[in-house]
This record gives sequence, structure tokens and C-alpha cells, in this order.
Amino acid sequence: MFKNITKFIVKSRISLMVLTFIIILFPLFFGTLDKQMVLRLFVIFLINIHLFLYNDYCDKEEDAKDILKNERNFFCHRQDSINYRIAMTLLFFIPILSLLITVVFDLTFLLYVVLGFFMCFIYSNQKVRIKSKPVLDMVLHGIWPVYLLLPFVLDAERLSSKIRSFIIMIVFWNSVITQMAGQIRDYLIDKKNKIRNTIQLFTQNKAKKILKSNFILMNLFLIIVLFLFGQFFSGGLIIFLTILTLKYQLTIKTFLRYRLIMVTIILFNYLIF
Repeated sequence: MFKNITKFIVKSRISLMVLTFIIILFPLFFGTLDKQMVLRLFVIFLINIHLFLYNDYCDKEEDAKDILKNERNFFCHRQDSINYRIAMTLLFFIPILSLLITVVFDLTFLLYVVLGFFMCFIYSNQKVRIKSKPVLDMVLHGIWPVYLLLPFVLDAERLSSKIRSFIIMIVFWNSVITQMAGQIRDYLIDKKNKIRNTIQLFTQNKAKKILKSNFILMNLFLIIVLFLFGQFFSGGLIIFLTILTLKYQLTIKTFLRYRLIMVTIILFNYLIF
């Protein structure tokens, strides 16, 4: 059974959720790392997994029409398959476990946890499906990582309020850009399934230009702010990283790599200098 679960984690997008734990750097270096913060991080991690699982569950009919998505989405597999059973179990078990942990150990965090599951619901549920409503899809996708990060950024009292606001803004903007890349990747299949989202309002070529423009603007803003804060080393590295990223096709994988390297550069420079 353990072997099957391990294979499930490796094959699914849950393996990417491990990156959620990078959030621990905020209480570790800039705030208070105590049992409450560790517990909250674990609950946030579970909620993030639930978002991906619930989104796949709601998208199973559309994903079944696409070869790659059909393979990735375990809810498209046979109902007697191991991966399908594990996915269904986690889909229902994670909310129960998250709420139980919060009620027993951290009741003051309950409303925040409920808000997270509510956003999961309105983003993917077929009757609401914010992800298929132009503009709102970008806004909610941008808000999601802010939701994951907010309790820990607010606790990071060693960072000034300006720096914390700057972090929230960059996280939001970067998430919107990643959503654009995802919708461009799925442009043809979304059009085939008559799914309306922000990118579907444009031609694919126009959407790619908007994506590239946003990426450049975000990085210009990031570099200017870093220079204003005296982070010249980070600013220089971000310039190099931006130029390097623009040489590759702007896909979700590219942005995920960019995001990880960008955060590492800024945090490392801030801690050292």
C-alpha cells in the first residue's frame, strides 16, 4: 500500500505541493517558529493539495478528452484503479483532517481554514466555476498563493511593512502570470470544450504577447524595488534571470523554475547582506 501511495504522489501534482513548505522560511528567519506556526503550515499544505484534487475532480469530463490531462488526472482513471481510490480518499479525508486539527489545536485559525476550502469550491465547482469567468479567474488565482502565504508574512515582524506589502504584490502578480501561461497551454482544448476564461477573449498570439509583456513589467517593477531597497546584488541577478527566462518558451514549467530561483536569490541575498 505504501508503495502505491508513493507512486501516486510522484505521478500526481501533489509532489509539487512540497514547495509549499518554503513558506517556513518566513517564521524561521523573520518571525516566530513555534508549534502553532508549524501546525498552520501543515494545514495550509493540506488545503493546497485539496485545491488540486478538487479541481481535477471537477475537470474530469473535460480532461478525459485530452490525452495528457487524462493521464495526469486520476479521476479520469478506472474507478477500480489504485490511483482513483487514493485520489477519492484524499479528496474527502483532507478537509476532515484539516478541520479536525484546527478545531482541536488552533481554533482561532478555523475561519481562515474554512475560507480556504470555500475558495477551492468556488474556483472549481461546475455551478460556480470562477476559473471559467474572465478576469475573476485571474484575480482568484492570484489571491490563492497570497492566502497560503499571508499568515506567515504577517508574522514576519523582522520585515518592514513595505517589504511585506511588496512580497504580497509580487506573489499575486506572479500567480496571475502563471495562470495566463496555463490558459495559453490549454487554449485549443478550452476552445473545443467552450470554456470561457480571460485568455479565450484574445487570439492565442495576442495572449502570448500579453503574457510576455506582463512578465517583463513584473520584473522591471521587481528590479526597481530591489534597487530602491539597496538590494543591488539581487537586482542584478534578477536581470540576468529575466533575460535567461525570456530565451525559453514561457510555459508553466518555465515560470515555476523562475519563481523558485527568484525567491531563493532574494531570500539568500537578504539573509546574507
